Amino acid sequence: MKKLFTVALMIFGFLSLNASAQKESIAEMISSSQRINRVLSGALDNNDAGANTEQIMLTAIDFASTIKVTYLAETRKLEKTRKKTVDKWLKDYGKASGDKKYYLSETLVSENDVNYWIVAKESVLEQLKAKKKNDAVEMNLKIMGFYRKGATTEYLLLCDGLE
Repeated sequence: MKKLFTVALMIFGFLSLNASAQKESIAEMISSSQRINRVLSGALDNNDAGANTEQIMLTAIDFASTIKVTYLAETRKLEKTRKKTVDKWLKDYGKASGDKKYYLSETLVSENDVNYWIVAKESVLEQLKAKKKNDAVEMNLKIMGFYRKGATTEYLLLCDGLE
């Protein structure tokens, strides 16, 4: 019970810190998420079993940040594992039931010479069609969680609107 209370206090503390602090970059969003996950993993005694350990972690801490990125005009359908993960996040933490039918694809963006695949709502993808490759766009982004296999961690980023 003490452990549960401690974890609840830590989550509340992180929520308080992150609620008022809009991130300015995807890298900052990821860094913040990594700090939270490290603390929570330590509090819950989640130890990696080895180099081939596979883990998917979804988060309900989904403060959106408006991030300026470079649109690279590439889109792809979500592959099966990512689609299942996105659907689970939408079911568990989404704002409206049935949203999974609007999140079928992802788009490629760049920030500071780092490329990111962003899961995007179909209406966002329609808006992006009016943009040209290398146009600057401001996206409302959230981190849904991450997928980790061994030393590789891939963050799941979601865009549900443009500014």
